[in-house]
Amino acid sequence: MARRISTIFLRGLAAFVPMALTIYIVWWTIATVEAAMHALLARFVPVDFWFPGMGLVAALLLMFLIGLFLSAYLARVVYRFGERIVERIPVVKSIYGMIRDTLDFFTHRTRARYDRVVSVRLFGQNVRVLGFITRTDFQDLPAGIGGPDTVGVYLPMSYQLGGYLVMVPRDSVEPIDMSMEDALRFAMTAGMRADAEPDSAD
Repeated sequence: MARRISTIFLRGLAAFVPMALTIYIVWWTIATVEAAMHALLARFVPVDFWFPGMGLVAALLLMFLIGLFLSAYLARVVYRFGERIVERIPVVKSIYGMIRDTLDFFTHRTRARYDRVVSVRLFGQNVRVLGFITRTDFQDLPAGIGGPDTVGVYLPMSYQLGGYLVMVPRDSVEPIDMSMEDALRFAMTAGMRADAEPDSAD
């Protein structure tokens, strides 16, 4: 009886916690954006005209306008010039580069370069790990990091946000017919979650 009660409790916990945390994170993000935009727009928008959600709408509109602005060639030149200045400032360049590269990795605009899921054979043995090819050309890097027969592969860690970058021979990787989202979910949950449906032809 006690085991059944424990099983039912754990089942409810497993169903409740992910949903509750997701709702909380989404709510916290919206509330933070709303508060930040409210503080920014308070000088221009009278209190009587402010309504809940205006900050979020303003933030979405601002992101769209920035994207529209960067569609122009001159704007892209100015943006790259500003980036070069930021990348010369110690500490700031590391923080900016990390945030920029992380966002770039998960945007459809640049993700096509990395959307190649592979299985990596380690140490010449039958041990395999799931990863994503991030680099195939090392000519712009110092000698010794990689060569013409080398690829860079990012290996995500289970239940963590980090991972490892490894340089391995091309013949040690095998392409996997799996989307990046499914592969990342599979790796980060230690293989317990796999939403990808196998090919019916196999």
